[in-house]
Amino acid sequence: MHLTPWRHRQALVLALIGLGFAARGGAQPLVVTTIAAGTSAEFSFELSGIAVDSAGDIFVADTANQVIKEIPVGGVVQLFAGTLDKYGSADGVTGVGKFNNPVGLAIDSAGNLYVADEINSTIRKITPAGIMSTIAGVTGATGNVDGPAATATFGEAKGLAIDAAGNVYIADSGNHSVRKISPAGVVSTVVKITNGYGWLNGICVDPSGNLYVSDGLPDTSIGPVTGGQVIYKISPSGVLTIFAGQLGVAGASDGAATAAQFNGPWGVAADGAGNIYVADANNSTIRLITPSGTVATVAGSASSLANLVDGAGGAAIFNHPSGIAVDKFGLVLIVDSFNNAVRRGIRSTNTQSPVRFLNLSSMGNVGSPLPLSSGFIVGGTASQTVLIRAVGPTLKQFGVAQPLAGPQLDLYGPGGVHLATTANGVNAVNIQSAASMIGAFPIFPSLGDAGMVVSLGPGAYTAQITGPSGNAGAALLEVYEIP
Repeated sequence: MHLTPWRHRQALVLALIGLGFAARGGAQPLVVTTIAAGTSAEFSFELSGIAVDSAGDIFVADTANQVIKEIPVGGVVQLFAGTLDKYGSADGVTGVGKFNNPVGLAIDSAGNLYVADEINSTIRKITPAGIMSTIAGVTGATGNVDGPAATATFGEAKGLAIDAAGNVYIADSGNHSVRKISPAGVVSTVVKITNGYGWLNGICVDPSGNLYVSDGLPDTSIGPVTGGQVIYKISPSGVLTIFAGQLGVAGASDGAATAAQFNGPWGVAADGAGNIYVADANNSTIRLITPSGTVATVAGSASSLANLVDGAGGAAIFNHPSGIAVDKFGLVLIVDSFNNAVRRGIRSTNTQSPVRFLNLSSMGNVGSPLPLSSGFIVGGTASQTVLIRAVGPTLKQFGVAQPLAGPQLDLYGPGGVHLATTANGVNAVNIQSAASMIGAFPIFPSLGDAGMVVSLGPGAYTAQITGPSGNAGAALLEVYEIP
């Protein structure tokens, strides 16, 4: 059993008032942490698109592995669609269905995931149950044919976006155009971009229905060109303008949108306030464009390129970020492609409330059937990222005689819904990185300690430690705010 948090005497409030950059009058730095990385997540060397559903579950295009991975709340990476390391075009359930270079991702209001299957030249759909189907394009046939989805053809589909009406938009890089699949299954061309030729990479739609498309590096394979390095805006009526960047000019300058510079912009994502985030791949930075047209670097530094480093603003280091998405609470999810990692950016406005929560700690004896539980409440209107730890074996170094061996950590949400567990393993890179950021003492998952980093929306929660297999002993339960 677990203790319902609203009855727990140790409940506390995380007061979070961050409402978005536009409402606060400026671009605030992102505080970046790592969700999953490298071999611990079984990622390949090539990650691309990312999407997040209404529940906070994250989906990543693990392109070189030919699969879509899911990172559910709690951070345990699992296979969602495709057949690991197998090329193909078959539809069907996970392990039967196959991709050939899945890249762009988008998710609709019903939780269906759409995938730009680049080399197959098709658009695939995966239901929440994991059943894959081909909804547009002719497998292996490249072209520029509009019409019924089953006979339409694409050039090199990369980015995907879905609007409130259920229209699917495609950044068709090979045709240097934006295409649309209507809910009725008809493919049409929204706009063809003719002022220079670069690689169309990402696409997103803002709350007003405007489309934004990143035009990355110039395509020099077709000869001298002047395109690329810009973000295009397409109004609901189909008017195309350069929203940010200078056509064909690479750089890293912030400022007025059309005077700013990008270097290989890739993924783009819109938040609820109409801000546009850009994964500026070759600068290894995350840029933000306000609705009024100002560009600012909110994470990473164009002068730094190294291994994965978490931190705030320019202290965070990326290595060619590609995909980017924003969840319903405004958290920014980033594919750090060359680091084989998925990162999370939380707006620093979330840490500027007059009321701050730093740490909750509770220690006690765990034994069958007695768990150690602690409740807490996330208040306000924004989500909060927290580190939750179940410390057992590491307590021995503090003189605890009988620490709990192999503690299991479980998280319950509003209404007692089970959200996450460490029974299926933990991401050691993730929890160690978060602990280092906040100055917590190190724990040792290899010895049996457990932890999770999770972003939680407003509501009441319970964290609980149990002793699997009837284990008994002392344990320490901790909840830290990650600023």
